[in-house]
Amino acid sequence: MVGYKLGTIFGTHGFPVYDSTPLFWTESALQYRTARRVAQTGTVEAVMKDAQYPEGLDVKNRLTVIMETVCGYLYRLTPKTVPFKTFLIIIIALYSSLGVIPLYLTIAFLNDRSSALCAAALYAVTPAVYTTVTAPGFELQDFALPLVFFHIYFFIRAYSAEKYRYPYSFVSGAFLFAALASWHLTQFYYLLLVGFVIICFLFTSYDTKPFSIIVATNILAGLAIPALKTLGFVFSLAMLLSYCIILASAMPENRLVHRKTVLVCLMVVAGSLSYHISTHVISEYRFIYGFMWDKLRHFGARPAQPTDLPWQTLVMWVSPFTSPSRTAIISSLGTVLISGTIGAVLTAHRLLKRSGTLIDGLLVYFTVIFATLYVLMVRMDVFLVWFCCVLSARLWRDSRKILQYVLLLCIIGNCIFLFLRPRRTVGPDRNHLLGMLIHVRTNIPAGAALLTSFAYGPSILAYADHPIVLHPKFEGEHNTTKIEECEHRLFKDENAFYAFCRAYSAAYFVYQVDMLLARGPESMRYRTHAMTLSKGSVVYAFHFRPQVLKHFELIYTNPHYRIYRVLGYGAEPHARKLAYFRVYDEQMFDVADFGISVTE
Repeated sequence: MVGYKLGTIFGTHGFPVYDSTPLFWTESALQYRTARRVAQTGTVEAVMKDAQYPEGLDVKNRLTVIMETVCGYLYRLTPKTVPFKTFLIIIIALYSSLGVIPLYLTIAFLNDRSSALCAAALYAVTPAVYTTVTAPGFELQDFALPLVFFHIYFFIRAYSAEKYRYPYSFVSGAFLFAALASWHLTQFYYLLLVGFVIICFLFTSYDTKPFSIIVATNILAGLAIPALKTLGFVFSLAMLLSYCIILASAMPENRLVHRKTVLVCLMVVAGSLSYHISTHVISEYRFIYGFMWDKLRHFGARPAQPTDLPWQTLVMWVSPFTSPSRTAIISSLGTVLISGTIGAVLTAHRLLKRSGTLIDGLLVYFTVIFATLYVLMVRMDVFLVWFCCVLSARLWRDSRKILQYVLLLCIIGNCIFLFLRPRRTVGPDRNHLLGMLIHVRTNIPAGAALLTSFAYGPSILAYADHPIVLHPKFEGEHNTTKIEECEHRLFKDENAFYAFCRAYSAAYFVYQVDMLLARGPESMRYRTHAMTLSKGSVVYAFHFRPQVLKHFELIYTNPHYRIYRVLGYGAEPHARKLAYFRVYDEQMFDVADFGISVTE
């Protein structure tokens, strides 16, 4: 697994990868910059002043930076002959592959070593396992997922053992603690785990004591980890439901008080309290719940008219939170769909015959849940693949030889898928991006803040060492409000956008051609409901008519980007002789095709 990841990245981008190469982008670039700073200084900035200029990004209380901290400190222990980015790629390839270890241990414990080896081989050749790493990316999920999977392994051990169930529960909770400290989306996984525990409590004689230990470690995480404390994790829906389970299980069983009835009543109270908290206290939960609700009511498909949904939903409804196409499903999951489905059916059959175990129920539950969620959000593929591979081991244990052959064919099939699929690079064209970054590095005064779209800002911060106004970490306080205001003002007149630049001390604005020309479902125009525009909008002037601007001076241009200097009050722009590119020639376009009115 490690060799394939390294071969793919270095085969595409060359070896070694030097620090000046804009390899990562958007969140990965911001995380790369944090890790690089730790490697250089040995500390994490409590407030990253340059990342959310001028107020700064509250890293300590808003972000989870365990991954960046670990990588930065590890680099400090290694010889400096290896460029940091090359070192980082190697470390990412190593720790992102650790998920195969708990997979093997889980199956070896439940079945035997031979079936564990087969399932591990299937996992190792499933393309979805490599998507984020070979993009290339420096993603929090690649660091946190092995921790989640180790937590699941020890959770299974806790509910399969008699003698050591409480130590196993504690270790399971410790791994979940680490995952919560590393990745915000771990909270979503924990909510699903709580759902499974509730089902078991209502329909089986479930022992909640091991689960209570995990809840205790989560409470500790919510109080000890600043980012979780800021989010009010101990008052999240998952934790409120956890308290309900513990309270209901602690009540004495008698004729007047039925534990299951008590749990249902407590769940109603918890749901109401969670709604109040997300609506009036902690806006971050309202943001996520609103997005999920909008996806569900539209069956995972974006509406034809973006006006049916708010900006807050549309800005989230981008990859990797989009639904996968049929082609993407086949190319990412491949034959694991076949073996996983057969394994799930075999296990479900055991449960229906009442010969299955609690662990069988857990595996089927998570497989079904993540299969459903994967249809809504492609990011869930990493969970789905892991559980499908665990269930695929059942084929090897089955007495029918044909199923063993099916599993072997699935391994071979995914191996073919993996090596034949085209290499992909996530992010913009590196040549034009690098040209823009070089100009910023060499021609713009140090300390001057740049405004651009939130996705591109981290590249400027990481590779040009200039402050940025916007970034993609929606956890940052007031960041989403700034992004929304900026994007809407871009499609208004020049004075409105200039006022925004002055309010946040932006000295330069980096324009991207897709700000005007793109109208797809992930475009800025789509999510701001600006599918039709007039020629009087400032974005039109940025693209076609820089000479009419009064508060912005064009200083650099290439086929994808333009850099404008934000002028002071009373200053006048100076015309410059810059390179000609057809993409900015108004005479080359029928602007009506781009939803732009022909009248001024």
